[in-house]
Amino acid sequence: MNLITTITNILLEEGVTTTYSEDDNCLIFSGVYKNETRIFSKDIVFKDHLIVWFQKDDYGNALLRSFKGNLNINYIPESNHSDYGDGIECLYLKIIDHSIIFVYREKHSDYICSIMNGIVKRERLYLGTKKIIKDNILYFKIPDYAEKNIGFIKKLKLPELEYDKDLSEIELNKLNIHLESNYFLYNRFK
Repeated sequence: MNLITTITNILLEEGVTTTYSEDDNCLIFSGVYKNETRIFSKDIVFKDHLIVWFQKDDYGNALLRSFKGNLNINYIPESNHSDYGDGIECLYLKIIDHSIIFVYREKHSDYICSIMNGIVKRERLYLGTKKIIKDNILYFKIPDYAEKNIGFIKKLKLPELEYDKDLSEIELNKLNIHLESNYFLYNRFK
């Protein structure tokens, strides 16, 4: 299945005409404010007839969209910084079971969202957080500057976004799990 063609057809049904830029590997269309909106191929996922994508316009307005049959969910990522240059950046997008996991960056923080049955849960991940996702668990250590709980590793079960028992770094090493500073940058599609 060609996901770009699928999205093009969905947008065409909404009266939106798109063009494809091979140089940027993205769909481009005129947004609500007559500015360019882009959907990059790297920001599209598909599983079990559910297609999800992240789109952003020139003014930094961002939207996460999902379609499955006649069901359409749009989520506007929350941000306290509308003045932040390009606005929201999609770091990670994945479908787990029938839930959407979406990690994005805004001016001061990264956030992880889980969209399950139309309900959105969101947790803050500070910038500089070392993290990794393994077996549908996000392991992360909050930076020393952000919390006094120094030295413990948080475990967040996906897609539920429910915390499990903290681990020490020794316990994490015994599991052969190693946290990374740029995990989402290099592991978008795992």
